[in-house]
Amino acid sequence: MRLVQKLKLGKPGFWCLFVATAAVIVFLNFNLPRHVAPGSSRYIGRHQLPILMPREAHEGSDMVRHLEQNTGLIVDVGTSHNAFDLVTLLKDHPKWTGLGFEAVPSNCDSAQIAVQQFGDRSKVICKAMSNEKGVAQVHVGANDPGTSSLNKDSTDFTDGTEQTIEVPTSTLSDEIHEDVLLLKIDAQGWEQHILHGAERLVSQHLVSYIFCEFDPFYLGHANAEAPRTGINSSPETLLKWFRDHDFSCVSSQTVHCYSSRVQATTAFGYCALDLACAHTKVARVSSITWEQDILALLMALNRQPPYVMTVV
Repeated sequence: MRLVQKLKLGKPGFWCLFVATAAVIVFLNFNLPRHVAPGSSRYIGRHQLPILMPREAHEGSDMVRHLEQNTGLIVDVGTSHNAFDLVTLLKDHPKWTGLGFEAVPSNCDSAQIAVQQFGDRSKVICKAMSNEKGVAQVHVGANDPGTSSLNKDSTDFTDGTEQTIEVPTSTLSDEIHEDVLLLKIDAQGWEQHILHGAERLVSQHLVSYIFCEFDPFYLGHANAEAPRTGINSSPETLLKWFRDHDFSCVSSQTVHCYSSRVQATTAFGYCALDLACAHTKVARVSSITWEQDILALLMALNRQPPYVMTVV
């Protein structure tokens, strides 16, 4: 009240000042990136579908609502040993069918057992998805087989151990010949390669939604494979792929920050997001600057020290 008296605002002026201050606080709360503790993440119920940043929440809700109201094929790339996402989604949606891909043989065996309860509605294929068919080395945590990637040096082996296994590779275009309701990719930075191998699929069939990791640390390591694969991998090129193939995306609030990466932040950054992307035939993000918005959020999360990005 002393400030009000000094400014000689009176009661009407006081309430105007109060409302204006409250409006500023609300704006900052909904538009500035949150401080996120290392390793934290949040999800919607059991579905593992991302909670979106507040200003994008209505668009994320529309995506989830559309998924809930439709039937179709769910594809899970990187199913892991317990096929948790696939099993949960199929339990809650009896009209959905599921297809999983898992590179690590022991994980794949376990995942195949996990989805047997759904009979013909679901299956898991023991292959690594990539940009071409063939064989490749998958890097696996020796004490954590759930941590694996075709992306050398990208995985966080907390105990410093890993093993290398040769596995068959294929592409989503070669494996799938129908519309896809939801494609989920969990590949530790190999997303660009997997999507490159899905280009014929998305050109010939409707892939309604794609949910994937958006991790500058993993993508940065994957880019080291560019001389061999011919595929550049970065946050910018991944978003450009979505735009070029008629998708628009929103960033999720499933923010993952890893204190073990602090030493690498000057190169790649230590915080990551998930992306929820929709084909423009089924949904469209309202912001025409959605790419810049996502990159700005990623930069803000990795502000200390600065995350250096290039413009495509």
